Amino acid sequence: ICATADCASGQVSCNGAGAIPPATLVEITVASNGGQDFYDVSNVDGFNIPMSVTPQGGSGDCKTSSCPGNINV
Repeated sequence: ICATADCASGQVSCNGAGAIPPATLVEITVASNGGQDFYDVSNVDGFNIPMSVTPQGGSGDCKTSSCPGNINV
């Protein structure tokens, strides 16, 4: 069980299940064979904590993705 949210899957991966209670998510897709990786902060399952992702190293013009404020208000 996670400290701030859970999806009731009993695993680290939610396997497509939504968060219980609503939770801020970081989504990361790592492409194989040198393909392009993707990342974002998602509030599709709701908001519970401020979150930020900042890439380090690599190439390209990658930016920080974040939701730093409480969007529930």
